[in-house]
Amino acid sequence: MSRVSVVVPVLNGARTLPRCLGALERLDPAPLEIILVDNGSTDGSLELLRAFVEPRPGARLVEEGRRGAAAARNAGIRSAVGELVAFTDCDC
Repeated sequence: MSRVSVVVPVLNGARTLPRCLGALERLDPAPLEIILVDNGSTDGSLELLRAFVEPRPGARLVEEGRRGAAAARNAGIRSAVGELVAFTDCDC
């Protein structure tokens, strides 16, 4: 089985993050890692991401100061260790 890293760029996604994070938690098989990339959120998203990551060894938070989905995705790729990288957005 491939080792998959899932990258999720987030910018002010507090409204949709709970459902997204719940879905990521239920993935079967579970990915090698979940990389959540905050892109300068101001709506409480960062706190939600920290709460999700803290108790989960396979989850990681990256903060990317350069705005834009591409910058956030690239930051996630740079920190990924999986053989494959999959992307989703926090409103999916």
